[in-house]
Amino acid sequence: MKCFGLAFLCVLLFSSCKTPIIVSDPDIESFGTLPRIIDGEVKKELYSINNSDTSELMIGYSFFSTQFSSNVMDSVYKDSVNSLIAELVAGETLFESGIYPLQDHFFTAQLDSMASEWENYKDEESNPWEMEMSVVIQDYSTFAEVTASGWSYTGGAHGNGYNNYFQIDKSTGKALTLADFFTDVDALNKIAESHFRKLFELTAEGSLNDYGFWFENDQFSVYENFTMNREDVLFFYNLYDIAPYSGGPTELFVPMEEIKHLLKRDI
Repeated sequence: MKCFGLAFLCVLLFSSCKTPIIVSDPDIESFGTLPRIIDGEVKKELYSINNSDTSELMIGYSFFSTQFSSNVMDSVYKDSVNSLIAELVAGETLFESGIYPLQDHFFTAQLDSMASEWENYKDEESNPWEMEMSVVIQDYSTFAEVTASGWSYTGGAHGNGYNNYFQIDKSTGKALTLADFFTDVDALNKIAESHFRKLFELTAEGSLNDYGFWFENDQFSVYENFTMNREDVLFFYNLYDIAPYSGGPTELFVPMEEIKHLLKRDI
């Protein structure tokens, strides 16, 4: 994406000076209307020290474009979503410093920084790092959802994969939790536990941790990493969330029909 050298507006500071600063361009309208959500993909190859092995770094991304109405940013939640996306990408690429606008070249710069770090790290014994990441925005009536998923290997015995879901309130720009969607999380726990036990073919009673799970105080609980539609709610437990690596991730689906009486926010 070309840089038009325009003055920057709306500098968004993260919690740490090491986190990227996002800036938005106030005069972008003069160059035509941008799509509401911009999608793209960037890739970069890495090579072992003797060039005998190669790997790939890849980010597939979405972010909200800068849109104005009467010279005012139309939605504060878009700033929150873009800030979250920048933070997620920076954390995955191991590079958390610099000043970038959240535009296409931000993601290219993140891959460049990770590749540079690999050049400093690699030796004759190391395999090239690998990283694949996807960040997607889903726009609902009252909130926006960011899905970040991927897999990476930066040394060690094995790589790690993940699926993470984040909901941002459109009226406040703040992150939402289960308590913002459901009237009674304890009641939700009881319903979800029956599906969890059924998923793993466990009896209705008895210790879950005896089967190798890591629930605090041996009490089942739904997870804040969730997404939903009109059919069901998915609670996604990543590697190491409730079980060792050998247990793998867990997808727990709970039918919406069984919990819709607890729902307090439209989706």
